[in-house]
Amino acid sequence: MRNRVLRNLALALAVAFVALTWVGGAVAAVVTTCGTLSASQTYNVTQNLTSAAGSCLIVAANGITINLQGHTITGSGTGAGISDEDTPRDATVVKNGTITGFVDGIHLRVSTRSTVRDVQANNNTQAGINVGDFSLVKNSGAAGNGLVGILVGSRSQVDTSNATGNGNDGILAFNFCLVTNNTANNNDQGIATGGFCTVTYNTANFNSDDGIDVGADTFFDGSKSLVSGNTANGNGDSGIEVACPSDVTNNNATGNGTNYLLFNVPPSTKPCFQKNNN
Repeated sequence: MRNRVLRNLALALAVAFVALTWVGGAVAAVVTTCGTLSASQTYNVTQNLTSAAGSCLIVAANGITINLQGHTITGSGTGAGISDEDTPRDATVVKNGTITGFVDGIHLRVSTRSTVRDVQANNNTQAGINVGDFSLVKNSGAAGNGLVGILVGSRSQVDTSNATGNGNDGILAFNFCLVTNNTANNNDQGIATGGFCTVTYNTANFNSDDGIDVGADTFFDGSKSLVSGNTANGNGDSGIEVACPSDVTNNNATGNGTNYLLFNVPPSTKPCFQKNNN
């Protein structure tokens, strides 16, 4: 009798745990057409989407996750594949798919703390991935976009991503950025950043302008940055161009118009620290 009571009690507790898990867990919504996402939850895209005009998926709340699940969003040359419609949102996640044929593939420019993982954003007329401050772009790619492949705001990170054949910058990051382990080849300019940035272990080859430009042709004050462990070969202008004072160490730049261009932003006259560059 005692053993049967214990077994029944254990079974009751197990059923209660399952019920609590089901009730307490968030159920992902299924997305089969373009539209507005208005709840703070996960949305799973279950088929390829096409937008006949304008943006496809509108992020209309904070804390939205969009899992493309390997699918493609295709546009008609207008709007964005995923857009905040220029209304600030927070903590949006976009992952696992391809976006092509829009003005911007992902347009979360006025939003914060966006995350883009494992997304390919190709052949959009302006930017492939365009996200605001405190954002992360990781394991993603941007090819053949009209202006910028990957654009991130200040205090953001671009990590282990690829930007190829974009009309202007492959990767453009504002101030206090981390740009690391990326490849940016065959763009107009490979990688451009603001100041107080860490730019490490990137490859930027065969760009028609600069390979790596920490200062973005004086669009930013790129000083007080760390530029280390990068490779920049065969670029039309500078291989590595940096605003001083910054630390420029352990880089490889050969076969460029000018291999290294280190310059001061007035009124500073302090030179860059250089070591083990070739």
